[in-house]
This record gives sequence, structure tokens and C-alpha cells, in this order.
Amino acid sequence: MTDLFTQPEPVSETPGKRPLGRLFGALVYWMPVWVPLGLLAQLGLRGLKPALIEDDRLQQAETRLATRIDGLRTDRDGLERELSALQDPIYIERLRRLRDGN
Repeated sequence: MTDLFTQPEPVSETPGKRPLGRLFGALVYWMPVWVPLGLLAQLGLRGLKPALIEDDRLQQAETRLATRIDGLRTDRDGLERELSALQDPIYIERLRRLRDGN
């Protein structure tokens, strides 16, 4: 005989699916925590270290390039002074007299 005030018992799932469902529910529940932690771990282990190494390499290359540019500018300034001197007739005459020994 059934009582009108009692609820019928729910049909239980098969025993194999219940732990899997609980595991899935727990994974979904904790996903907002694990996803950012996973991304931070990937950044820390794979993304940041190579980026820092590349940054150091580029800074060293920049220093070498700046030194080379300074040397080339010094050479250029000397060559420009020599060119302007070679266009001066008085300087050319002085060089000729020095070469001839007069």
C-alpha cells in the first residue's frame, strides 16, 4: 500500500557511474582554480625563462651595436674632416710643400 505523503525513492544510477560523476563534478567545481594555476605554471616554466634569456641576449647585442656605431661615427667624422681639408687649396699646397721638402 502506498502512502500519499511519502515520496517514491529515486532510481539510483549504476554503481560504476556514480564515482565518475562525482569526479567530473569536482573537476568542474575546481576548474576556476586549476586553470589559472596551470597557465601561471606554463608561463613560469616555459614562457618566462626563455623570454628573459632572449632579453639578456638582445641587451648584450644592443651594447655591442652601440659601441660599433660610436666607432663608425668617429671614423666618419675624421673622414669628413679630411675630405673638407682636401678641398681647401691652401691645405693642398701645404701638403705638396711637405712632400717636396720645401
